[in-house]
Amino acid sequence: MKSQRVYAILGFLVWQIVKRQASRRAKQALASEGGGGSGRRRGGIVLAVAGAAAAVGALLWWRQREGATEPAWEPSVPTTS
Repeated sequence: MKSQRVYAILGFLVWQIVKRQASRRAKQALASEGGGGSGRRRGGIVLAVAGAAAAVGALLWWRQREGATEPAWEPSVPTTS
C-alpha cells in the first residue's frame, strides 16, 4: 500500500516537471517564431476546434447509445435459389 502512494507522488512530481518544461519550450518556440499573430489568439482557435470536436464526439456517442436496442445494420442472409 505504501509503495503505491510513493509511486503516485513520484508520478505527480514528474508530471509537474514535464508540464513546466513543455510550457517553457512552447513559449520559447512562439517567441522565436517572430510574430504572425498572438499566442493567445492561436490558443483560442485551438480551444474552439477541440471544443467542437468534443461536441461532435459527444453527439455521436449519444446517438449511438440512444439506438443501442436496435442493431445499426441488418445482417445480410444469403438466399439460395
